[in-house]
Amino acid sequence: MFLSRAIPLALALLSASTALAQGVPSATSEPRAVEVDVHTTDAGQALSAEDALRLGLSPDAGDTALVPPSLTADAPAAWPEGLEGTPGEVELELLVDVEGRVAEAKVTRAAAEPRLTDAALAAAPSLRFTPATLGGTPVAVRLPFVYRFTPPVQVPAADTRLTGEVRARGTRRPLPDAALFVDGALQPAATTDAQGLFTVDVSPGSHTLEVRAPGHATTTFTETLTQGQTLQVIYRLQPREVNPYETVVRDERPRTEVTRISLHEQELREVPGTLGDPFRVVMLMPGVGSLASGISYPVVRGSQPAATGFFLDGVRIPMLYHLLLGPAVVHPDFIDTVDFYPGTPPVQYGRVLGGAVEGRLSRPREDRMHFTAYADLLNAGGFIEQPFESTGTSVSLAGRFSYSALLISLAANALQNSEAERLRAGFWDYQARVEQKVGKGRLRLFALGSSDDVGISPELRAEADGAGVVSRFHRIDLRGTHPVADGEGEVGITLGWDGLGLTGERTRDTGGGLFRESVGEYGLRQASIAARAGWRRTLTSSLDLAVGADVEHRRSATTLTGTARPPGWRPTDATDPLKQPSALATFSGAYASATWKPSGTWVVTPGLRVDAYHLVPGMTFTAVEPRLSVRHTLTDTLTLKGGAGLYHQPPTVLVHVPAVDTASLRYGLQSGAQFDVGAEWKAFEGLELSADAYFNPLSRAVEFDLMDAVENRRRRGGLGEDPATRRRGAAHAEAVGCAPHRGQQRPGPHRGLPARAPGTSRAGDRRHAGAARRRRFDDSPAAHRPGAPAVGHVRRRAALAAEGHGVPMDAEPVRAGGLRRAPGAAARRQHGLVVVLSAGR
Repeated sequence: MFLSRAIPLALALLSASTALAQGVPSATSEPRAVEVDVHTTDAGQALSAEDALRLGLSPDAGDTALVPPSLTADAPAAWPEGLEGTPGEVELELLVDVEGRVAEAKVTRAAAEPRLTDAALAAAPSLRFTPATLGGTPVAVRLPFVYRFTPPVQVPAADTRLTGEVRARGTRRPLPDAALFVDGALQPAATTDAQGLFTVDVSPGSHTLEVRAPGHATTTFTETLTQGQTLQVIYRLQPREVNPYETVVRDERPRTEVTRISLHEQELREVPGTLGDPFRVVMLMPGVGSLASGISYPVVRGSQPAATGFFLDGVRIPMLYHLLLGPAVVHPDFIDTVDFYPGTPPVQYGRVLGGAVEGRLSRPREDRMHFTAYADLLNAGGFIEQPFESTGTSVSLAGRFSYSALLISLAANALQNSEAERLRAGFWDYQARVEQKVGKGRLRLFALGSSDDVGISPELRAEADGAGVVSRFHRIDLRGTHPVADGEGEVGITLGWDGLGLTGERTRDTGGGLFRESVGEYGLRQASIAARAGWRRTLTSSLDLAVGADVEHRRSATTLTGTARPPGWRPTDATDPLKQPSALATFSGAYASATWKPSGTWVVTPGLRVDAYHLVPGMTFTAVEPRLSVRHTLTDTLTLKGGAGLYHQPPTVLVHVPAVDTASLRYGLQSGAQFDVGAEWKAFEGLELSADAYFNPLSRAVEFDLMDAVENRRRRGGLGEDPATRRRGAAHAEAVGCAPHRGQQRPGPHRGLPARAPGTSRAGDRRHAGAARRRRFDDSPAAHRPGAPAVGHVRRRAALAAEGHGVPMDAEPVRAGGLRRAPGAAARRQHGLVVVLSAGR
């Protein structure tokens, strides 16, 4: 028996175009043969740039790629008489001409039996190949060819079988065309298919398998099989080189904003205290505080929590965290990057008065299916991603359910008797994505939703009351991206639904016993449809342009069932639009920005945003928001930065509440400015220090008066001391010797209740964040005396920050329904200093 096998590794190129190769223009020059080496790359076989120039070829024109010949007609070498079954191997070097014929055969390694070598040389001229081509032109090449004389393999009669797959170690990528040799045989017993799968029939007993694959280290495995056994295995081979022609460059996205913190990969999932949740890292950032210890609702630079916008690839969502305590509403495997703008956000972020947080979705992986699943003491969840290579489609699904609240409820209820109030809490979320390649662009359908439910069931006594809160939202977003006019275009449309329900329960005595029943629900519902479009283009090496527009239509309504009433309800409030909000509104906006680099040390980014807020019937507010950021590199290690802009937002309560945010637009817009200056210093490799000083005056602020709800409950005996009689303020400082700030004063009957003015900081190594906290509360009489400065708690970290805000004493608020409205040219201001210490490689 015999076997002939070609090894597809071209060693030399024979060119008959010597005039072109030598650069000789004369047509009478004698042609000479020029041989050049061919190199193997990931993309195939090609000439070096130097050899290409010798042959008059352009390395950049795609003419240097060599398509090697392939065997079309085999020419078996027969065993010489008397040597049948004698094993041997003859290595030849063949010269294949431009017609695919063997023009020359040389022996590079002879067989032990000379007559086997003669038989191989006699058979080689009958081989036929497809001609090799260089830039589409047939060329002659030299290549090695091996004749193997191998005795026939005896196929075992038993049904003992070894099956499995071969993968690359590290990436787990299937390896096609890997050869498996059993017990030292020269002939491979099997070759893996395109999915890396193989099947080998063997005899019972112990066998040694040698697995070979191009570009990977040859590895030997030993398997023992019994009679009739089918053994499934997975073999992993170590790559010799991980793409030696690939260079990976990692760098931060070019900075054009004054303050932007971008977090990637390990920074999002491996920071201590975040439990692997990307958005929890935001709570550790400089300038971020919380409503109370443990509450995961960011207070950015002392502004109202609802003044910070939360976005997911351009889609605005009402909240980031479950129950204001739990994990984020998006599965971590969906998040690739988090961009945090504590101040002066760029023009694409509209209808916000403070900062912005945007999570960017990860690109689907296209090599194979990926999935993760976990369950711990807090929650359980899963993520699965399946690409379909034939259609260019990728499908991803994720969901989580937390039973930590259930465990807390069971623990709390176990400590009480069966007739006591019962705590309930729970949440869930889901995400789904379908992404499709469309030419040079991509089309993506993304859906997500979240639900939170917390409440207290009433005691088992007559007329006892209980209550609960249910908060849910859903988003469905269709987004397309495609190159347009030498730039990148994006369009999207989003459907949204937000709901908040306050439920009531009561214990009823029917004469035959006590039972709990629902007495009604006060629900706020808001449906929306939004569309957006954007386009970016690099006009010159020093000028980039970005334009875009968006429009959002909202329909909000209130539902009352049973005996439900709004919080703080009085009989005279029947017509109060903020107690029973129902509104129809359309928000639209357009923006443009340019990034100009007049020199290598300056980056100037001017921008303009125009928004129109229309509330039916016939109320329209227009906001023009110019914004500017400038960066100047003084040295290789020191950069100065500054920015300013105008910002507007509809009136809001402390946190996002559907329907109320829309109905309150009848009281006008909140408006303010943001000013930010700072510097960045790279002390040495791995350590960067950033300092920002900001001043944010609010020219018009509109607030809800929460005392209505407090007074309503006091009349029912639900409160003890009136909190309006206590002086409560807060000033946060993280600089030694930082002076306390004066809290906001509310003129009128509740002068002693200033609004909280949080100033915060977060710092530490961005890769190894975490620090101890220390709090000190001042309960001295002076601290509660109306008009006295309020000293709050102190937090100390590696970073330094000092923030505060206030309202001028002459800004007399005007009651408007459920609002206190504070007009004036400087109704409120935030100011502070933030110093960020960042370390990492």
